[in-house]
Amino acid sequence: MRVVLRPPPPLGTPTHLQALIQDTAPGLVSDLEEAALVILKGDLNYRKLLADRTWDATTPFEQSASFVGTSFVAFRTLKANLVSGLAPGVAERASSADADWLVAGKYGVIQGAVKQDSCAWFPRHWCTLA
Repeated sequence: MRVVLRPPPPLGTPTHLQALIQDTAPGLVSDLEEAALVILKGDLNYRKLLADRTWDATTPFEQSASFVGTSFVAFRTLKANLVSGLAPGVAERASSADADWLVAGKYGVIQGAVKQDSCAWFPRHWCTLA
């Protein structure tokens, strides 16, 4: 296995990550599709992954986060009013503990989606279908 680090595409372009990549770095799409895992870091990348749309906090992450056909994980410190993929009740408990929990930069998420044909690379329980 090899790790390839790539700089992010320029900012100020489409809000959806897949459109951003296709518009600014079309060759990168095929590289990403061949990757076993793509790692995204940061609030801006997460927001682009969710197309900067406000989702219900319990919307499954795989549904709200549209990405080029590969497995990915996103690391994010919450700094904007959008999140998805939380278990029922988590957003409500967080709101009651801290009204600014989504924007304060004190909380974060690590979320991902595993493409089924990538399961050989990941622990078995990551690939179990619900």
